[in-house]
Amino acid sequence: MAGEHNASIVAFPELAVTGYPPQDLLYDREFVKTNKESWLRLMEENVKKGNCGNNWVLRL
Repeated sequence: MAGEHNASIVAFPELAVTGYPPQDLLYDREFVKTNKESWLRLMEENVKKGNCGNNWVLRL
């Protein structure tokens, strides 16, 4: 969608994937793993579509 609007940058708030403050869910390894995978998939898809550079750095 960002590419369709010729956006130069797209920013996501810190709760874009979880939808609400996760608090105690951060102790749930599956919750954390799923969220990391979601962010990686989001970045990979945008790189494939040319919506962002290949120099993203994310330390998980």
